[in-house]
Amino acid sequence: MKHVLLFSTLLVSTILTAEPAVYRYKLEGFPKENPNCHLAAMEAGKTFAAANPQVALTSAVCIAQNQDGYDFEIRYEAEERVKLVSTTEGVSPTLSSRARFKTREACEKQIPADRELFESTTGLTASFAFCYRDAFENRIPYGLRIDAYGDATLTPHVSDYPIFAVPESMTGEQYGNALASNLAKHGAQVYAIVSHSGLAMGSIAVHYYAEKRIYFYSDELTKVPLTAQCEAQVPEAVEALAQSANPPVLVYCARPGVTGLSELTVVFADRPTFRNNRSIEEFTTYEECESTRPELLSFYKETLHRPVLGGFCSRQESMEFRIQLFEEAVKE
Repeated sequence: MKHVLLFSTLLVSTILTAEPAVYRYKLEGFPKENPNCHLAAMEAGKTFAAANPQVALTSAVCIAQNQDGYDFEIRYEAEERVKLVSTTEGVSPTLSSRARFKTREACEKQIPADRELFESTTGLTASFAFCYRDAFENRIPYGLRIDAYGDATLTPHVSDYPIFAVPESMTGEQYGNALASNLAKHGAQVYAIVSHSGLAMGSIAVHYYAEKRIYFYSDELTKVPLTAQCEAQVPEAVEALAQSANPPVLVYCARPGVTGLSELTVVFADRPTFRNNRSIEEFTTYEECESTRPELLSFYKETLHRPVLGGFCSRQESMEFRIQLFEEAVKE
């Protein structure tokens, strides 16, 4: 028993007297305002240490430089890693790009406003705010990095989702305003929406402040030959999906070049709670399907007791039409 007590005492003593760990903090693409990279790194180290008096700065060195900026590595001793709150953190690991500006000048012009928003939203004082060039983004290459340390009220995030065509009857401004407004209901404060293009598809990167990251889901629910046919589905689809536990944040029509059809497109913040099923019945034309649709929806809901929220005529791969049924998911 004495040996057990002695061992426990030594273990506690060892834990209490353990040396602080050494941690690393990197700043990449730092502006070349100081012509000497080593001196610039030392100044950055002093700024970091002043903002975190609980740490012991061990080194601040320049590890790389190029025409776009400097890369610094700051090392410090501390009981635990400093809590970093940064606009370069919280990025979903799929398509997201943190870049927002086509030129460095446009980015630098935005620094004061973004810094003020960052500080008022996070409740923290920013130590660094600078523009950097994203090595993997050519069309919109410049991002704005703002760093602070501590516990934030809300944290910055970037989340994205793929798009295969632009909206047919909605401007970019209308698209962004509708998305930002509906995301506010999910506790997200959107401050930038950026469209990034690719070869056969693009992506929408949403920059926002929130308590946690939002994962977006986008899908095409129906396919019809004419834009007018799809646009007629939009208001009814919004009303039907509003009954779902997680309504979409966007509903619009788009026409990808691959299909050549106008597609009813939806975007969700977090996973949707409804299922997109097909009716058994097939129709030769859109008009035939549309004339039967009200009666068939009533049959599925009232006679078959399916949890149908709504449904719309959609062309199938077979060139026939069926009704795409929106059904709220039920427990299996």
